[in-house]
Amino acid sequence: MLNSAENNYMYLLEKGWQPQQAREVLPLCTATEIIHTAFASDWKHFFDLRYYGTTGKPHPNMVELSTLMKEEAEKHR
Repeated sequence: MLNSAENNYMYLLEKGWQPQQAREVLPLCTATEIIHTAFASDWKHFFDLRYYGTTGKPHPNMVELSTLMKEEAEKHR
């Protein structure tokens, strides 16, 4: 099944689809990488919302993700 999904993904890329479009054929168990850049003020706003929950309690999955992101960001200060 995973080989079939990969073949479909590669086929769509060959046909000119963008990776973010073609990934629709991949199963949820497929690892993905997201790269996001922002100004320091944008990151502060993100962490205010998704880590500290300044506007309401964030979804538990977002808290988990933002915690990992915050720890990584603090390593690079």
